[in-house]
Amino acid sequence: MKKRFEGLKVYGGFYDSVPDATNVLMDIEMLKFGGLNFTAIHTPGHTVGHVSYFLDGASLGAPDCLFSGDHLFLGGCGRMFESPPLKMLKSLDAIGRLKKDTLVWPGHEYAMNNLEFACHLEPDNEKAREKYEWVKTRRERRLKTCPSTIEEELQYNPYLRLNKQSILRAVGAISSDETEALGSPSDEVRAQALSELRTQKDGFKYIQ
Repeated sequence: MKKRFEGLKVYGGFYDSVPDATNVLMDIEMLKFGGLNFTAIHTPGHTVGHVSYFLDGASLGAPDCLFSGDHLFLGGCGRMFESPPLKMLKSLDAIGRLKKDTLVWPGHEYAMNNLEFACHLEPDNEKAREKYEWVKTRRERRLKTCPSTIEEELQYNPYLRLNKQSILRAVGAISSDETEALGSPSDEVRAQALSELRTQKDGFKYIQ
């Protein structure tokens, strides 16, 4: 495309050394394309320099949008190729603090597998079950499942629910007889749970 369109700009995250990038982006750097206002958000975890892009919907009279690439998927997250679990955890926490109606547009269609695994972890999570059934119907018709919202993801995405007793028990981070009286889990416990969660997901045997 650069050969075909003279002067074409290619944007990429600073830390990932994107080949042929003409404009490298730092965390919270702003981009403007016509009436579209984007913010580059450094979300390390999948790679050291992974960048997600946040579109401000206010000027458009629309919800904000998060283009999360390989960081956050509907019901899941990317593998941790280049960063430790604690770094991925911090990135996921930051995404989880966005406005609840923010639309989530991931880079891949992995929703059905992700939701099947989420239901396996939390069999009593009705929101996960409802979303999984909806996703199955959509995929049977070869339709997309995106976008979801941050609010939805907080209800069923296990990688955004690492403060929940049900998830911590499912991955063995706490014992089955420990109660909510334990209070909020530490970041170290949650990072350990994230690592185990990713390991279990990678070895999970799917029904579909």
